[in-house]
This record gives sequence, C-alpha cells and structure tokens, in this order.
Amino acid sequence: MTNKDLIDAVKHEVAKVNDPCTCVEGNPESIVDLGLLESVEINDGKAIIHILPTTPFCLYMTDIMNKVEENVETLDRIESVEVTQETEELWTSDRMADHLQQQDQEMEKKYAKYVSEQSEMDTAAAMENVEIR
Repeated sequence: MTNKDLIDAVKHEVAKVNDPCTCVEGNPESIVDLGLLESVEINDGKAIIHILPTTPFCLYMTDIMNKVEENVETLDRIESVEVTQETEELWTSDRMADHLQQQDQEMEKKYAKYVSEQSEMDTAAAMENVEIR
C-alpha cells in the first residue's frame, strides 16, 4: 500500500463520521461531505488529521475528533492517530460537497421566497389597518 493509498484509506474512515448537528436534524451528513476535513498527513505510521469546525464554538468538536480517531485507529498500517482542530481558517459553505451546496442553495431560495411572501402579507395587513383621512 502506497502512502497515497493509506491517506485515501484514512479519508475513507473519516468519511464514516457523521456531523452530529445534521444527525439531530434528521439528515445525517459526513464531516467530509460538509468540508470539515482540512488535511491528512501520514508520518511513520502516524496519521495526523486536521479538522475545520463549522463554527469556533462547535459543541460537538470533541466528539467528532474522538470518533475520527476511533475510526482511523482500526487501519492496519496506522500506529497512532492525532486529530487537531484547525483554527487558522474559517469554514464556509463552499467547502461542502456539490450535492450539499445545491441543497443549501435550494433552501436559501425557499427561505427568500418565504420571507418575501411574509413581507407581502405583512404589508397587506398593515394597509387594511390604515385609516384614510
């Protein structure tokens, strides 16, 4: 197995970790598809995995990091695992997999339509309450 194959195997194990927030919402998504995996390095049997949280205040980051470590430790050629939280860069939605970006854009359109409809209803209701003098 080449170093690239081992990195791919590590990424495969990381991809098995679902983001807890998406699980709570009933739509589990991999942290890889969400773009949380920043990088993977392999040095002398040690996997070094850098994770980028969606927010600096992510309540589940420790759980995510522990699950990543647990999954990657199962690989034969990995002797140790270090999972770190990337703090130099901020996560943005353009890091998500294409299918998730498309879903996100569709939700934004639905929300914009909803807000527009609510605004129109509020305006109509306000106009009904205006006294003409």
